[in-house]
Amino acid sequence: MYGNYTTPDNRAMEPIVTNRTPLLTPHRPDKGLSAYFSWRLWCWQVMAGPTSDVSQSNFPAKVVEVTSLTLIVVNAVLIAIDSSTPDSSVFDRCYFFFELLSVAFFSLEYALRLWTAVEEAEYAAPLHGRVRWALSPLNLLDLMALLPYVVDLALPDNPGGNKFRGGTAIGLVRLLRLFVLLRLERKFTAFARIHAVLRHKGEELLVTAFIALIMLVTSSSMVYYIENPSNDTFSDIPTAMWWAVTALTTVGYGDICPMTPMGRFFGAITAFVGVGFFAMPAGIISSGFVEAMMDEKRSKVMKDVKDIVDEELMALRTASPCPENALFNVSLGSSNAAALHAACEAPPGEEVL
Repeated sequence: MYGNYTTPDNRAMEPIVTNRTPLLTPHRPDKGLSAYFSWRLWCWQVMAGPTSDVSQSNFPAKVVEVTSLTLIVVNAVLIAIDSSTPDSSVFDRCYFFFELLSVAFFSLEYALRLWTAVEEAEYAAPLHGRVRWALSPLNLLDLMALLPYVVDLALPDNPGGNKFRGGTAIGLVRLLRLFVLLRLERKFTAFARIHAVLRHKGEELLVTAFIALIMLVTSSSMVYYIENPSNDTFSDIPTAMWWAVTALTTVGYGDICPMTPMGRFFGAITAFVGVGFFAMPAGIISSGFVEAMMDEKRSKVMKDVKDIVDEELMALRTASPCPENALFNVSLGSSNAAALHAACEAPPGEEVL
């Protein structure tokens, strides 16, 4: 590759030949790297899911999604069955191989998502972008669901006959395999909706929590001073708080209960107040969920409208210039009039329906 250079006093120098390989450009593509980037883009579209905006390969994306959901549900069922079945070499062997299959699939899925994360503009940096991707909430949930399986398979069998490999203490790691259910968050976004509800209704819930704290302290203190002289079960206010919790929530375990007439009367009042009070946060949360679902539907409708507007604008840009005094029969509203006129280079005074 040749280049012309000048000296500091602007005298021309002879062309210098360099052996450096030019960067990839549209004029001289590298076929090997182009195939690599195309393959990575295709994998990213498949990993995004069939309902994603970037997914262009619906069938492979559906296969990956259905396989992932099936493995999640079956793993959760097998965890419950494994805790209730006696030691069985056949079941343990089958379960072991199913765990290997699950770990292989989830590990491959996680690795592909990490590899293709740079296709997103937010994570475009090769190293820093992938680190930021790995630290995002959904991907941390995926890693939390995968690690217990890897640790469990790495532990040796317990020779003492314990079903949990590695002993009772380390065997608790197997209980963490229930984190596999958290992978469903990527599909159903339940925690995202809960977070949206708590964000929008945080002040109302904080007020109700403050009122509940006042009621808890007041009722526990009063029942303590009423019952303590003749009822040893109310030995202190923290113990009375446990009774107040069960009374206000109307659970009533019965391990601690007032014995005196005044204490029972106060307990009845506490239970009635609890029934009415705890309906407040339930109503706040339910209304928050309704508003969150309405916001999602509204956002989806606005997105669909935006897609229609973009298609119309693209059609107008590719079409011939609009004639004077043209009337567009496009029901997009007045807010898009300027954009439509700009797209077809029409005078801004024309009418757009």
